[in-house]
Amino acid sequence: MSQLKDIVWLRTSPKTDYVFKIKFTDTELQTTEINEHTGKTWIFKYPYYMSDVRTDDFDSTMVGKDTKGEFILRLSNGKVHIVRILGVSKDSLTVVFELRKGFIGGDTIMKFEREE
Repeated sequence: MSQLKDIVWLRTSPKTDYVFKIKFTDTELQTTEINEHTGKTWIFKYPYYMSDVRTDDFDSTMVGKDTKGEFILRLSNGKVHIVRILGVSKDSLTVVFELRKGFIGGDTIMKFEREE
């Protein structure tokens, strides 16, 4: 967790018309999306925790407590989203947003760089 927390991570891949940033606090995964054409900005905050176990159940009592693990479990609109950490270093983060049952699309690998 110490490698992720309080750092703004800027998505570098895949490229879209949006600037996409994430930041981890002790209890929230914050995302910022900025439309490059209009400048419109959206900020979302999700409760999350880290886990060594991939699960479909979100245990809200673990928010702010589990600070290690391969999986980031976040809650959005009552649904659990699973983000698996593929690699992390001081300056880069690679994750896969796993497709969940009832969602459209497929798993998405995202690469981020530390924003200075």
